[in-house]
Amino acid sequence: MNNDRTNEPKHPRFSMGLYTENEALLEALDVAWNTLAEVVKPKRGRQTKTREHFDVLMLNIIDSQGVTLRVSMDKNTYITKSRINKGKDYRYNPLSMTNSFPQLLKRLEAAGLIELKIGKYAPHKGESTMTELTPSKKLIYLLPAASLGAIRDASESVRLALEDNSSKGYIDYEETPATERWREHLKRFNDHLSVTHLWVADAEDPSEGRPMNGTNTHYRAFCRGSFDCGGRIYSPALQNLPKAERKRLYIDGERTCEPDFKGLHIAIAYSHEGLEMFGDPYDFYEQVPRHAKDERTVTRMDAKSCALVAINADTRQKASNALREEIRSGLSRQTRRKLYDQMLAKHSAIAHYFGSDSGVHFQRIDSDIMLLTLSTLLDQEIVAVPVHDSVVVAQKHEAVVVKTLRQCGEAVLADEGYRIRLPVTQQDQTYDSLSEMLKRFDHGSPEHRMASKELVEWSRTDHTVRQAIGISGEVAVDRTLRGPSKAT
Repeated sequence: MNNDRTNEPKHPRFSMGLYTENEALLEALDVAWNTLAEVVKPKRGRQTKTREHFDVLMLNIIDSQGVTLRVSMDKNTYITKSRINKGKDYRYNPLSMTNSFPQLLKRLEAAGLIELKIGKYAPHKGESTMTELTPSKKLIYLLPAASLGAIRDASESVRLALEDNSSKGYIDYEETPATERWREHLKRFNDHLSVTHLWVADAEDPSEGRPMNGTNTHYRAFCRGSFDCGGRIYSPALQNLPKAERKRLYIDGERTCEPDFKGLHIAIAYSHEGLEMFGDPYDFYEQVPRHAKDERTVTRMDAKSCALVAINADTRQKASNALREEIRSGLSRQTRRKLYDQMLAKHSAIAHYFGSDSGVHFQRIDSDIMLLTLSTLLDQEIVAVPVHDSVVVAQKHEAVVVKTLRQCGEAVLADEGYRIRLPVTQQDQTYDSLSEMLKRFDHGSPEHRMASKELVEWSRTDHTVRQAIGISGEVAVDRTLRGPSKAT
């Protein structure tokens, strides 16, 4: 479960900062502009700004591989000068797009080249939504695929919202040494990621997988108008991948794994009390018997949902209400209450953090840990994809990444004044774990046959993926199966 109160919606947001210096892509944009001249060119006035708007839109469609985008039709979005930093450009509009952009969208819609599902502004109901833009097949077919690193993003990577999410957009702020430092770290990471092959293998046919070679720009999203709240690192295209698909994500043709912190926010709460968390923080579900009204038994995932909902809620009553929505299916009110009580009993030392609105502040800590982790890994020439409190990384880097996560977590907590270790886990099966099974079990045993079969299948899949991406080279499993060379 992703219990992140600053969570971004599933559809990626239109980026006002996409540009390219790639000659082939620039030529393709020229062709598209001239082909659609009757639709896109304004009947009066200068065409320069319209052309700039057109290019940014086309690059967004190419970059997102034609999926639906969230876009603002509000003219106030397209201000060009900062109202706080006098004389400077508005940080969330790096290419100075103007309020004539929505008019271009309407012309494209009238021509049947895009579909617009107009959003609504209803803050009193908490139902504000952005407009959704879906390109037509005709428009998609007109545009080329972009080569790795061809599209760049000048968008602001340190963002501040007034609310717990960005539904009302972001607000401007004055620069500080901290915001400048965060931006430098993120630029370095994004530059490396932009030239990294990312591929999600299809579950049935790996050669029919899909590339994730868009800009994949990551940014920090703070909330409540404060740099003390939130701050998690986002990239909707990657982080909205279901966990099953993340398991099939390849980085530069390498099979991946996903090390993460165990019960991170629970562990942070313990650290604030000068204590270290031991064992499984969610095993309290085992103490909850099945009620007569229950349609199923309580699971560990229910316990995890309970703890994360409670630590993010403002009050215990709000935690109870949120829990009813989060794990309503199949469990009675009595069981949900018992689950909550068992959580308080197990974690009595930190019970006061539940229903205390601590989650948004703990996010600031876990995002500092993640930013430090990404930068430390880049120092070792390792690119990892962050998913809040975990990272997807090539399996060959597993041991280094687990150690780095632990060290960075301890370093950030020490800076906060807490000298506590944070537990890191890695439960995905890897080449190393399968190889260990081959050594541990006798040749011909069911376990040995299973591991051998898995390694052979992995080898074939990885070879197929590498061919699809265009990367050659031997994968580790080949050496594992052959074993050491015989002396001649």
